Amino acid sequence: NNKGTNSQNEVIFANSGLAISTALGISLNEGIEKAKESLLSNQALKTFNNLKKYSKYLSTSIPCNQYPISQGKALFLLVW
Repeated sequence: NNKGTNSQNEVIFANSGLAISTALGISLNEGIEKAKESLLSNQALKTFNNLKKYSKYLSTSIPCNQYPISQGKALFLLVW
């Protein structure tokens, strides 16, 4: 929701940009630009909220109780 300070936002852009550039095999500068676009347009937040809904759905659909660390929840990470 873009409430961070300028310095906080720059750290988020750099961290996210590095992950994106690594995942997509693009330059760090391109990754940072993609991160800025996604975060400032709130697309990252929309994707995160969809991931939470999907993860909640899956946690009720897939039994995970045999894995003590999961405490019955399924966690899925997506890199877009």
